[in-house]
Amino acid sequence: MSNSKLPLIIVVVVVLILAIGGYYFWQDKKTDDNSPKTGDVATNIQVTKTEIPTDQLPQKFPLNVPTEEGALITQNYNAKTPDGMYQSTRAFQTEKSLADNLAIYKAYLSQNGWKVDATVQQENYAMISGSKAGDKLQVSINNNTVNKVKTVSITLTTKQAVTPQN
Repeated sequence: MSNSKLPLIIVVVVVLILAIGGYYFWQDKKTDDNSPKTGDVATNIQVTKTEIPTDQLPQKFPLNVPTEEGALITQNYNAKTPDGMYQSTRAFQTEKSLADNLAIYKAYLSQNGWKVDATVQQENYAMISGSKAGDKLQVSINNNTVNKVKTVSITLTTKQAVTPQN
C-alpha cells in the first residue's frame, strides 16, 4: 500500500466509525417484539433524502453556522428515517486551509453553546463535532490530494418526534 492512499483510508475508516457510532447513539430502545435487540444490525433503513436549492439552507440547519462567501455548494440536503432521525447537510468547496477552517468551526461551537465532543486533525483531513440539547453537529474538512480541491461538509443530526401511525 502506498503512503498516498493512507490518508484516504484513514478518512474512510473515521467516517465509518462515526456513522456506526451515530447510529447506535441515536437508536431508541424499543419495547415491541419486532424491534432490533442489542447487537442486531439494521439492514433495511429507509432514508428519505430531499435536495435543497443551493440558495437556501437545509431545514433545521443552524442559521449562524459560518460558511464561505461565494463558495461552490456541492451538497445541500435534508434526510430522515422512519424512526425519527433527521439530518441536514451542506457542503462546499473552500479556499481556506484545513487549519483555518478547523479554527473557525472550533470557535463557532464554543461561542454558540456546543460541547466539543471530538476533534481530528491530520495532514489532509480535519473534523470537529459537538453536541447541544440532543443535537449533533459535525464539520469535516477534506483536502483531496488528487484534484487539490478542499471541501467543508457540515452536518446536523437530530432526533425528531415521530408521529404514530393509525
